[in-house]
Amino acid sequence: MFLDLLQNLSLLPIFAASVALTLLMTWATLFAVRRFWRRWAEAGEPATVKDVLVTVTSAMFALMMAFTAAGIWNDTLQARNAVQREAQALENVLALATGFPEDVTRRVRDDIRRYSRLVVERDWPAMGHKLNMDDQAFVGTDRVLVDLIDLVSAEAEKGSPSPVALTALNQLFEARSARLLRLTLSDSGVSNAQWISMVLLFACALALTAIVHNQNYRGQMVATHLYALASAAAFFVVLAHDRPFAGGIAIKPTPLLLLATRTDAAAASGPGMADAAPQR
Repeated sequence: MFLDLLQNLSLLPIFAASVALTLLMTWATLFAVRRFWRRWAEAGEPATVKDVLVTVTSAMFALMMAFTAAGIWNDTLQARNAVQREAQALENVLALATGFPEDVTRRVRDDIRRYSRLVVERDWPAMGHKLNMDDQAFVGTDRVLVDLIDLVSAEAEKGSPSPVALTALNQLFEARSARLLRLTLSDSGVSNAQWISMVLLFACALALTAIVHNQNYRGQMVATHLYALASAAAFFVVLAHDRPFAGGIAIKPTPLLLLATRTDAAAASGPGMADAAPQR
């Protein structure tokens, strides 16, 4: 719930929250170290921590961050490509529809326009909140696409120009495949286990940094706060890119909006609307 609220903010609030949370953890760590570590030292128990522990723990934290960032950036690229594929396939269907009878051409155009509008109005807000792909919010768009596939399949069976019908059907299957990939990627991202691991590794590295510099108050303050700010920058990048369809740098439905505009223009110009050749 907290991540859902945080990741739907713009970039500046996400960055401010990242810095604030890491600083709060830093101050809590400094309080704990200066209070309890000194007691152990005064009790005559050995209280020595080697610098190498900081290096090892920081390396583990950096590796976890690197693998996590690589995964979410790959998801973002795939999601962007899926949106482009979906819109392009539907544009191809719109162009191919001119080879059908006039009433079928009109129905194809109207269904694509309705589908594009529903995706923008329903799918995008639902994907921003990371809803499961089986959620009721996505039922409407899937039904429109399935009806469109049934319509073109029926035309192929009736003996409509077979190259046109089969090509249009393949493009509709491509659009549905891209849609399923888009919904799958919207529900992916950093898992709870990854978040727990990153936070624990950060906390351990921060505590070890504070312990190593415990005899030098100024050095301790500088080292822990610099470590916190550097970690906040890393957390900010992961938070900002975790969800491809949410936040300040979310993927926009621009290709599908342009497709809806094309179908609106086509409706105004009549059935022979798609003068552009199908795209590959």
